Amino acid sequence: MIFKRFRGYSPIGRAAASRQRRSRFTTTHWLFISLALILFTEVLHHGSKYYISRPSTPKDEPFAIGCQVPDPSTPRENAVILMLARNDEVEGARKSMLSVEQKFNQWYHYDVLFLNDEPFDQNFKDTLSAVISGKVSFETIPSSSSSSDNSTKATEENPFWGFPPWINAEDARSVIAGQDARGIKYGSKESYHHMCRFNAGRFFDHPALLPYRYYWRVEPNIEFLCSITYDPFRHMARNNKVYGYVMAIWELPVTVPTLFRHIADYKEKVGIGCTDYWRSFVSPSWLPWPVRSWVGAAGWRGRDREGDVWNWCHYWSNFEIADMEWYRGREYRDFFEMLDRAGGIYYERWGDAPIHSLAAALLLQPEQTHHFSDFGYTHDGLQSCPANAAGKQLLESDVLSPSIDASWNNGSFVDGVWVLGDGSKGGSLARGRDRGRGRGGASFWGGGDGDGDGDGEGRDGNWEGDKDEDEEGDWVGRSNWDDESSRGEGCRCQCKKDISVQLSQRVCGWELGRAIS
Repeated sequence: MIFKRFRGYSPIGRAAASRQRRSRFTTTHWLFISLALILFTEVLHHGSKYYISRPSTPKDEPFAIGCQVPDPSTPRENAVILMLARNDEVEGARKSMLSVEQKFNQWYHYDVLFLNDEPFDQNFKDTLSAVISGKVSFETIPSSSSSSDNSTKATEENPFWGFPPWINAEDARSVIAGQDARGIKYGSKESYHHMCRFNAGRFFDHPALLPYRYYWRVEPNIEFLCSITYDPFRHMARNNKVYGYVMAIWELPVTVPTLFRHIADYKEKVGIGCTDYWRSFVSPSWLPWPVRSWVGAAGWRGRDREGDVWNWCHYWSNFEIADMEWYRGREYRDFFEMLDRAGGIYYERWGDAPIHSLAAALLLQPEQTHHFSDFGYTHDGLQSCPANAAGKQLLESDVLSPSIDASWNNGSFVDGVWVLGDGSKGGSLARGRDRGRGRGGASFWGGGDGDGDGDGEGRDGNWEGDKDEDEEGDWVGRSNWDDESSRGEGCRCQCKKDISVQLSQRVCGWELGRAIS
């Protein structure tokens, strides 16, 4: 009896009990490891569906490397340069258009159209007309109250500017009023929401834009840093490109928390398949099934039904060149109508940039998008500026020189000729092609700072046209234009040194680069 009572404490009993515990532990341990391996394998398999292999041949190559000799005699595309601006933005608009003319339109004389939700005053019209070499127009955006003519497609049922009837204006204004406090940039400005809606899905139906196919969007206070010596509209058409951009950056998630979920549900509803282009905008979930399905069903943080989420990469649409026939097609109209009726443009702050970007990823093929990697561009403290193409800067060209000339800020176009404030013709002049509409004729082959201040000086009062840099300069200048060590694509790019954020040209979306290049 004593032995039986205490046999568990005998050496033999203890050994047996230890073996039994180890056996239970080992079994549990291996079950846990097996389950973990199964879940890990499942997660890897799910993520592998979004892997993008680089195409064997590039789907999007630069339209040009370095400088070309501008050819004003080439046929023009049915295109317009478009700016949405207000009367109090006159100086910013002038700065932008000086840059566009200096770097591009002095050779090609494309039409320029200004739109405003209020009539432009005479000062705005006179100031901008003076610095544009092509035909210039100033138009008002009709609202639901200012037009019920079906020919303008701006009706009470679907206004160009203002709340559509399916949005309760009082409720929307209440939500909008508190958006700044929630960290939503520009969120408490009602007009900003109207602008986003107009740019996302209404502008291409404006009567003044109906005659055109392509548009180049320009905003006040932007600047181009490289000479654009070829016609991007013509190259877009010849290469079957639909949408063109300069920068791709990350969106602020707080502005678009449910946008991706709405688009993903629409994609599933209408049966649009996955392409590498779409995959490049998606960040696959690393949560295992079924947890991934649970968070997807709940729409947690804007995830789709599979639990995956947008990677927040989008094209910065303050610069875009695009084919409006795409927007006018049934596919894009249905897509935008779904988003418009969802109300996120007002109840959140869905912008035109993410809407255009995700629409391109959903509805276009990668080769239909073009990255203008040779364009230098700065706006709102961000800069994308390529290196110059070695040996392709045409340094002796009479057409492109002088590239920097302060007289750009001290004159205006008169019958297509750049005339200085004292009445003399500024810089070098060359005969452009008279397009037969607006100002054709001669153009000024010069340069200037384009800062709109009328003094022809840079931010620190010093332009670096003939040397690399000095203590006060804010430009990298001409001596680098033909540097044999440079392997860039730009033409006479002058990158700002004191810009607050210097961006690579694509910035976000490693997968995006693999999908379209």
